[in-house]
Amino acid sequence: MTDTKPDAMTLRREMIELIGGSWTTQITGTAARLKIAQHLAAGAATAEEVAAAAGSAPGATRRLLRAMCSLGLARQVDATRFESTPKGDLLRSDVAGSFYGMSLSWTERLWNAWGGLEAGIRTGEPQVLSGADGFASMAERPDEAAVLNQSQADRSRGAAAEVARVYDFSRFGEVMDVGGGYGTVLAAILRACPAVRGKVFDLAYLEEKSLAFQAGEGVGERSGFVGGSFFDGVPSGPDCYILKSILHDWDDDQCRTILRNIVAASKPGGTVIVIEQVLPEIAEDDPVHHSAFRTDLTMLLGTGGLERTEAEFRALMKACGLTLRRLVPNESEFMVLEATVD
Repeated sequence: MTDTKPDAMTLRREMIELIGGSWTTQITGTAARLKIAQHLAAGAATAEEVAAAAGSAPGATRRLLRAMCSLGLARQVDATRFESTPKGDLLRSDVAGSFYGMSLSWTERLWNAWGGLEAGIRTGEPQVLSGADGFASMAERPDEAAVLNQSQADRSRGAAAEVARVYDFSRFGEVMDVGGGYGTVLAAILRACPAVRGKVFDLAYLEEKSLAFQAGEGVGERSGFVGGSFFDGVPSGPDCYILKSILHDWDDDQCRTILRNIVAASKPGGTVIVIEQVLPEIAEDDPVHHSAFRTDLTMLLGTGGLERTEAEFRALMKACGLTLRRLVPNESEFMVLEATVD
């Protein structure tokens, strides 16, 4: 096969997009914070009308709206008026499938973290308040906690529905969403399996919002919440423990503590479901894996954790008394890793 090399102008355009990629992050985050999509919800509006509602400068707002149009987040209907689009509507906080919280997170905590990428690569250390103390102290920073937890719920919602679609949880009587935050994954599973019950296990400050979220999802009568830290221990009783985007927050030693606590709480042969992005063994220029590699560096900078390959997950689990049985692919960027207690 003959390789076709891109021409100089194609490479130039691609490099400009790579180097200037931060513009899309700031446009989505700023549009969300100014509630541009909400202000367009009633129909087409002028930049002056949107600016009056958002409390922003009319001329600058027009420029933001035009940039949003170039990204498919809005549409210019004539010389003066703009309207929202299905993609833009996902920046609203009041729609199904919203990415409002995630867009705020990427222009707050994660923006600051990525600004320290060089320092993170040089030192191998996180660049923002992180670790177990960082998560626990969120109780003292409710505004930051709300953005973080809503961002995690936004990111998890689509993947949770996919996990519930491709994996049969109906064979379990009770499941536990370990480190589950509001319980996005648990809610998706309980909706898919009407006979199953479940609980979220996470830091105690999340209890009220988690229970309210479960009730809002229509599964409140079959769900509950247990407060605690998975570094101290995990409640026994469930037939299946689920960890969605938990292990990637932590280094191998910390992951071994979490997994061993789950094994200690489990019955022999019990099931542990890990839902994570899985890195390919060989890194290639493939957009399919962009999310995993981006998140790998995000974890370095934001928590001190990392994404892992299948081989690394298998070794990590084996060291904790778990056997990785299979990987279940789906249409999201996450993989379902099914393990059993030895």
